[in-house]
Amino acid sequence: MLPFLSLLNGPHKINAVVMNEPALQTNKLDVVVAEQASVKTVAFQNNINIILLTSSFRAIITELEKTPFDLIITSCFARKIPTELLVLARLGAVNLHPSMLPAYRGPDPLFWQLLDGVDNSGMTLHLMNSRFDDGAIVIQRGIPLQDDSTLAGLQDILGQTGAEILTEFLEDIDNKIEQAWCQSKNRVSYHSRPKLRDYAVSDQWPASRLFNFVRATLGRIPYYPITIKGNTYKLVDVLSYHPSIQRKLSISDNKICFSCHSGSVCAELLTD
Repeated sequence: MLPFLSLLNGPHKINAVVMNEPALQTNKLDVVVAEQASVKTVAFQNNINIILLTSSFRAIITELEKTPFDLIITSCFARKIPTELLVLARLGAVNLHPSMLPAYRGPDPLFWQLLDGVDNSGMTLHLMNSRFDDGAIVIQRGIPLQDDSTLAGLQDILGQTGAEILTEFLEDIDNKIEQAWCQSKNRVSYHSRPKLRDYAVSDQWPASRLFNFVRATLGRIPYYPITIKGNTYKLVDVLSYHPSIQRKLSISDNKICFSCHSGSVCAELLTD
C-alpha cells in the first residue's frame, strides 16, 4: 500500500491499477483514511482506472494497448506477467520484491525467510523479464528482522522501504535502469506458495526461531503442529521464550512449555 501511495502523491500520472480483487461496489464504498484503505479503494477515490484480472491477461493487454504508457510497476502480484504485456511499456517494467534477490525468489518470500530464521531480509527493485524475479537489480536495501516482529509490523517496514526505493527510482529512472546489475547465479533460491505442512514447527529449532516464526505468521492458519517426544500438539500462539534456559515439558490447561535445541518456549495450545 505504501509504495502505491508514494506514486499517488508524486508527480507521475497513474494510468491504471491491475488487481485480482473482485469488482468494486460503488454504492457500498466507505469513506476511509488512505493509510488504512485498500489500493482498490484509493484508486477508485482518485478516479484511476481499475482493471480486474480474471483468468487471462488478454483483456488487460487489449485495454492497455489503447493508451500509451511509460512504465509498469508491480508489488505483491504473484502471477507471471506475459511478455506481450511487459513490452507495452516504453521504459519496461519493474517489480518490488521483499527479499535480497536472487535469494528467496517466488510468490511468498517473507514466509520462507521467517521459516528459515534469517536475521535479515530486504527489498529489491528489479527489472522484469519472462522469468519470475529474474531481472537485473535496480535498487536493493537490507532490512533487519527484529525479534518479536508481527506480520503487520514487517509489512509496514517493508512497505515503507519499498516506497522509499520507488521514489528514488522515479527521480532518476533512465540512469537507474542503465546502472542495473545482473543477479548472481550463485545465490539463487526459489520457493513456491507455502502449504499447510510447511507451518509445522520443531523443538529442534532454536527457541528464538520458533517463537519469531509463529509470532510473525500468526493468523495465517488455525494452528502450528509440533511433535515433542512422540506426541503431536497444536500451538495457536506463542507466549514467551528464553534463548538459553532449558525446561522440562509441562502442560497445564491450554499452556505448554518445552525445551528447544537451544532455549525454551511457552505457547498456547488449541483446545478441543
